[in-house]
Amino acid sequence: MAKMSDILKQDLYELLSITYEATEQEIRSSYRRLARECHPDKCPDNPEAAKKLWDQLQEALKVLTDETAKSAYDRLLKARKANALRHKQLDQKRQKLKDKLDAREKSAKEDVLSEAEAVDQLKREIERLRKEGSKQVETENEILKQQIEEELKQKIESDLKKSQLLPKLKIIRKSKEFELSSDNLSDYLSKFGEINGLVLTKNKKKALIEFNDYKQTLNVFDNRHQFEHLFTIEWIGDKPDINEKTAETVDISNTNHLNDINMKPNEDFSNDYESIVLRNMRAAEERKRLIKQMQEQDSQQD
Repeated sequence: MAKMSDILKQDLYELLSITYEATEQEIRSSYRRLARECHPDKCPDNPEAAKKLWDQLQEALKVLTDETAKSAYDRLLKARKANALRHKQLDQKRQKLKDKLDAREKSAKEDVLSEAEAVDQLKREIERLRKEGSKQVETENEILKQQIEEELKQKIESDLKKSQLLPKLKIIRKSKEFELSSDNLSDYLSKFGEINGLVLTKNKKKALIEFNDYKQTLNVFDNRHQFEHLFTIEWIGDKPDINEKTAETVDISNTNHLNDINMKPNEDFSNDYESIVLRNMRAAEERKRLIKQMQEQDSQQD
């Protein structure tokens, strides 16, 4: 919670980057934008400063969205401006104008509270808001919480999509005249889609290749006859059951190379980020295992 002295010293309109004529909707909109930027969960590098600004923004929202408190605060600003103007005029016109200015201020006291009175009234209103609890802040924080959760959910879903284990193809050199290399395979196969990973065995007789999505992998396999004079293309494990219409639902429960991985293609990990990390680790280990298996097979054949 921000200190009372800090609230009294600050220009709350300037803190929220709004004008003095801002509507309640504009106040709320600016609060949401600034609060999202300085939310402690999104500022891990400087959490103390973020927390301090977060508290100040909440106090500003409380004051400026409560009609009575806002009125008291506006009186305080008006009194301060009047006091600053009085000092400026005193400096400019020197002491000879002091009596005249004092007379003007005396006649204006009926409409403008003194700064001291405005401070006292604003303190009372802020204390009232703190005791009652601010429904405005609770509502805005709930909206902000939902927005942050949605942003985190989208990030997790994006990471999940990237972490899904894709089916792989094995390339076996058929023609001795053909050099099995990353460049040559890319030249022949990149037209079917983006190659996600490509690994060659040491003797360059076999390769393991993975594309960016299921449809691309299936397209390469279906067109393998184009390259049968140079190399053959086989599935690593059983051929996945791929839905041609969406290419989003893949039945990999029966593939031999995934039997030791406890996962489901459509499992919802949106609320469990640790599951995504584990899934990535499992996918990486599976790739290593397949590469090692291919290398061992080649060694036995040699």
